[in-house]
Parts: sequence; structure tokens; C-alpha cells
Amino acid sequence: MLLSLIPVIAIDGCKPTGAVATPQQQLAHSNIMAIAAATNAYCLANGEAMPPDLQTIVTAGFLPAAALNSPFGPVSDGGSDYWFSTSRQKISMSQYPSIEILVYDRAMYEDSDFVAVATYDCYSQIMASGEFQQLMKRLDNRGVNFNLP
Repeated sequence: MLLSLIPVIAIDGCKPTGAVATPQQQLAHSNIMAIAAATNAYCLANGEAMPPDLQTIVTAGFLPAAALNSPFGPVSDGGSDYWFSTSRQKISMSQYPSIEILVYDRAMYEDSDFVAVATYDCYSQIMASGEFQQLMKRLDNRGVNFNLP
């Protein structure tokens, strides 16, 4: 009896999960992935020390300056297109790296119902704005000023 259920479970697990990302969303996600990877590379090269801001990663040669411009930008408040966490001195200080937000696309958050985000474990994704708002309320993210546009 169990063997007959396996194909049903496998087929059911392959259902489409949603719409395909637009080219603009794909570029935003690529930028977030690049920022997370560059942050990780910077930390590895600097004894796990977090960069004080995104410009430091660019200046150090880990990230091209163009990656700091969101395809959804500029943000209406004139600030950076990306919010970057400065709450940790070392990347390893995050107790919940899979949920603590490292960087998110402020311009995308302002301009659409989705947001590109990366966590301290360098996992990046595009999520619905409502999911992002819930993530901001979880554990290490509570009380952080995310400088929402």
C-alpha cells in the first residue's frame, strides 16, 4: 500500500509554485545574491569582520558599484536602494543566520508587492511583501530599524 502512494506524492510535489519572476525581479534578485556573496567574501578576507556599509565592499573590490542600483530604483526618499545590516560586528555573531536579514531591496519593496532579500547565511530570495514584514518581526530582526521607504 505504501508503494502506491510514493508516485502520487512525487507528482504532487512537482506542482508549479507560482508565477515566473519578471526580468526586473530577476535582476533585483541577482543584485541581492551578489551583495550577499560579496559580503561573505569580505568577511572571509577580514577575519569575519562585517563591512560597515555597502560602499566599503565596493571600495574593497568585492562588488561592482553598479550592483548598488536596484532595477526598481531610485527610492523616493533619496536614500540607498538597499538596506544593509550593520547590527553585527562579525558575521558569525548572528544566532539565527537563516532568518536574520542581511540586506533587502528597498526600492523593490517600495515599488512592488515583492522584495528581494538575503539573510546572514547568504540565502537569497524574492518574497511577498507580507512575508517580508513577518520576517522583520522574528527573533533577531525585532526592533531593527529597516529604514522602510
